[in-house]
Amino acid sequence: MFLLTVKEFKTANGKAVTGKEGEFNRAWFRLANEETNQTIDYSLIKKIEIPEDYKEEVGGEEEKEDEEGNKPGGFINSLTYVAGVVYSERREGQICWVFESLKNLMQAKDYMSLSVEETLADIFHRGFEEYETQ
Repeated sequence: MFLLTVKEFKTANGKAVTGKEGEFNRAWFRLANEETNQTIDYSLIKKIEIPEDYKEEVGGEEEKEDEEGNKPGGFINSLTYVAGVVYSERREGQICWVFESLKNLMQAKDYMSLSVEETLADIFHRGFEEYETQ
């Protein structure tokens, strides 16, 4: 299984780097069939809705900042854009590659108590649940 994600990165001091206003307005991801050049999935990143309850920094609001502006106990609530998942399955004895488009946006604060393996398994199962309910 391949999980296709886009994640903002942080500088050495832990501050999120979001770029200049409008700098990534045309940022996109595209999955295409290499043999036919047919687009399988395409989406502008800015069209994926940010959750209403999103805050860039979580926790530590009442504590004093250090010299670098960081609040102890708080952390950057990074966003991970989950484009989709590619996995293989057997159909009539043959291996077939399947792509599930997810276009989800995950906040770091929602996955703080899970390990990486549990988080990936949760994303995988949620993707199938969404697909089955469509």
